[in-house]
Amino acid sequence: MIKRTAATVAISVVALVAPVILMVSPTFAPAIAEAGWFAALPFVLMGVSCVLAICFRQTRISALALVWFGFTARGVQHFGGALPERAVGDFVLVVLTLLPVLSLCLFLMEERRMLSARGIVRFYVALVVLGIFYWLPGLNGFHSRVLSLPTWLVGRYDAGGFNLAPLSACLFVGVGCVLLWKERPEAPALGRMLIALLVVGVAAGNAAMGCWPEVGRLAVFRSLCLSAGGVLVWAVLDGAWRHAYVAALTQLPGRRPMRQHFASLGGEYALAVVDIDHFKKVNDRYGHDVGDQVLRFVAGSVRSVKGGTAYRFGGEEFVVVFGRRWTEESQALAETLRKQIAERPFTLRDVSRPERKPRKQAVVTRRKEATIKVTVSIGIAWPTDDLPDPDEVLGLADKALYRAKRGGRNKVCAAGRK
Repeated sequence: MIKRTAATVAISVVALVAPVILMVSPTFAPAIAEAGWFAALPFVLMGVSCVLAICFRQTRISALALVWFGFTARGVQHFGGALPERAVGDFVLVVLTLLPVLSLCLFLMEERRMLSARGIVRFYVALVVLGIFYWLPGLNGFHSRVLSLPTWLVGRYDAGGFNLAPLSACLFVGVGCVLLWKERPEAPALGRMLIALLVVGVAAGNAAMGCWPEVGRLAVFRSLCLSAGGVLVWAVLDGAWRHAYVAALTQLPGRRPMRQHFASLGGEYALAVVDIDHFKKVNDRYGHDVGDQVLRFVAGSVRSVKGGTAYRFGGEEFVVVFGRRWTEESQALAETLRKQIAERPFTLRDVSRPERKPRKQAVVTRRKEATIKVTVSIGIAWPTDDLPDPDEVLGLADKALYRAKRGGRNKVCAAGRK
């Protein structure tokens, strides 16, 4: 999962840097920037991302792609000279104020079905934002009202300089901190992608800056919108990958990516099978909700194993794959994992505890919270000359796991060492 997040960050950075490299390249001629296919490419990517997001039930990305589609279309008119210069300043102010607010709202919303009430509300919100993009900038009343506001709040538009109003800057900083601090478990990379889109939005809104090459502000704007389209497509594909490969409960990859990992293993590796002890008794005594909490509790520890890649194998079982670099230390790392889980108390919420904090607490009482001791048994195996196949090694690890179970549980047993 860490590698996947790093790949997401890397692609976002490339999407931001690539248009700048393209524009400063000697081969980037104005003829390329004005070509019909280049002008249509941002709209194609944003349209594709919107359609794919609808197909994969990612209403947040589809609404954001719709807004960016409208932003690009209206920006082409503004920066193409179709509207007066004062309208460009109003457009930049409105866009750079609404984008962080919209991004934060979509980020905080839970994912819902496309035709649900909340899913439909998102599209209404997107349509309202598009209406503001198209209708508000350029109105005489709005322009005069902006001029009457304090400079320290909205700044002043400079046709050849950097334009980010103090109000917009505060919103960008505040929203950026929230996106970095709060993580959506179902979409860990969403916050970083939204930050990348906000950075592109600031750059696109300042397409007329004098520091850009002499290729025309419209060409600069189209290039940056092309970058935004690439980020949106990647956001959809990343969400689709997580939906297909990652278990929603534990946020760990399942069997399919584990099999793909097996196909890429060399001759040196180790496989560990982790099983929660007495998990059925936990479900029978405390209910499946507590059982799900225990699964998440153990999955968090398994995910953090040094040198290993964790997978949800099924039920209460997990598999950890150790690569060549950690083969010799794998048994010690498995023992460390066992101790870590056994020494961490798992505390149950008191059933009488209200979901919301009451406004007044007349009597102060001490809640008695039950603590469950959660332990795991681990079987670990390495490939042998006779059994080099990962599936066969997994069978050896499973047999070692059963020996740990028969030996009293809360143990690590090894098999198949060369």
